[in-house]
Amino acid sequence: MAREICKVCKRPTPQTCLCSVLPSKPIHLSRARVIVLQHPNERKRKNASLPLIELCLLRGKQSTTKDEKDGRGYVESIDFSLRSFVGRWLGEEIVDSAPVWRLLNDPNEPLFVFFPLDGAVSLNEALQTLEIKNHQRHYNKPTASKEGTVTIGSTYKINLLFIDATWKHAKEMNDKTAKKGGWPQHAVYVKIDPGKDYDDCIFKPLRFDIRTPPSPDHLSTAECIAYTLRVIEDNGNELFDTLMRPLDLMVQQWHCLKTNKNS
Repeated sequence: MAREICKVCKRPTPQTCLCSVLPSKPIHLSRARVIVLQHPNERKRKNASLPLIELCLLRGKQSTTKDEKDGRGYVESIDFSLRSFVGRWLGEEIVDSAPVWRLLNDPNEPLFVFFPLDGAVSLNEALQTLEIKNHQRHYNKPTASKEGTVTIGSTYKINLLFIDATWKHAKEMNDKTAKKGGWPQHAVYVKIDPGKDYDDCIFKPLRFDIRTPPSPDHLSTAECIAYTLRVIEDNGNELFDTLMRPLDLMVQQWHCLKTNKNS
């Protein structure tokens, strides 16, 4: 007999349904846009973490509106908190949305690429550099707080690009994108070091232990996104907890099913 699948979270119900811990409606981010380049293998995995974030954040919409300048032409506009694209590198043929591709390649649009290359900086360093670069721009600029973190102005959004893959595949995807010239030249590489960047109350080593990371300090894609938005968004702590609830429940369910299977 086929298992019943939840129409919302797309998981077998009731055993592994996650709807009880999902937000009542998709969350619209006020300070950031999350863009994910996902390896094709991740889309097939039952224990992938990105779908947990996709259940929580507003996936976005695209519309065509009349150009107010001349009243004749039409322009595409986008409004999203999360967009994901499946491919082995970043390129226009992979990003199948012209507005998103233009957004990524617009030097006036801040873009952080989360990958620990040599020379990559911490998130707070990247935000502080952004403050300096945009000090005299027409939109509201970020301002550094006494603690050294950065507060983003009310009309300001940062584009955050994550790679969703195993560590081996992520390195291959970064190298292939660089070889093809896919990374926008104005992108800032950012690295996350949870052992240094976050206090013990927030960082839990091996939180997503249903996948085997290279080290206890390596995070799942969902955790990387949640940690980053915790710093950038106004309601960061509340948002972080909201994004981690589905992940924690999925891990709990996974271990319960494994225990029952072995008993």
